[in-house]
Amino acid sequence: MRTSRFLLFLALVCAPTISSAKAVKIGVGAQTCAKFAQDYAVDTRVEETYYTWAQGFISSQNLTHSANHGEGSEVDLVPEGVTEAWHKSVIREYCALNPLKPYTMAVLVLMQKLAEESARGK
Repeated sequence: MRTSRFLLFLALVCAPTISSAKAVKIGVGAQTCAKFAQDYAVDTRVEETYYTWAQGFISSQNLTHSANHGEGSEVDLVPEGVTEAWHKSVIREYCALNPLKPYTMAVLVLMQKLAEESARGK
């Protein structure tokens, strides 16, 4: 029963918001940091859904950047010493400090920090 409620919760969280405005992003990444924090407070397992969206977003950004600027110009997603737990903590910290910002902004901040970590390792 608990699993069914969790799956229903995920389905509701992941459903795109219907509006008359042009949708330029969909999925959990379209939510605010406050919504992420609220969902996380209800069940920490929801972070995996948001993080999976973030991984896809970052991968897409990397592929686009590589296509526009050449192979090797991408952000290293796993510079030495950086873990998935660190990725998630960067996002949680940003969202805690910026609840009105979109979750997407937290992911962009993560990308910037990954670029900085990668530059330190070179």
